[in-house]
Amino acid sequence: ATSPLPAEVVPAYAELLAPVLPSDFSWEAFVEASRRPLRPCVRVNPLKASTESIRRYSLTNNWRLEEVIPWTEGCPSAGTGHWAHPVAALTPNAAPPGW
Repeated sequence: ATSPLPAEVVPAYAELLAPVLPSDFSWEAFVEASRRPLRPCVRVNPLKASTESIRRYSLTNNWRLEEVIPWTEGCPSAGTGHWAHPVAALTPNAAPPGW
């Protein structure tokens, strides 16, 4: 027996996706996760800049790159994603650490 769909899920959409969803998939958990704010992140395009140059740039603009987003690893040509976090404002005209 399947549980009723949350009101936010269109039945035709759920039916269309049913064959490809994992057996333990929960529409309730999906809807709950969809209501949470998105976590800020940045994708580094390797054709435009290195991760290190973006890391230095971020520190001059009051944010910093954190760990790599797991599902963005393994495809160097697409670039990697990193979680981004705000940091306390820097003193004006001060070079960030490691610059």
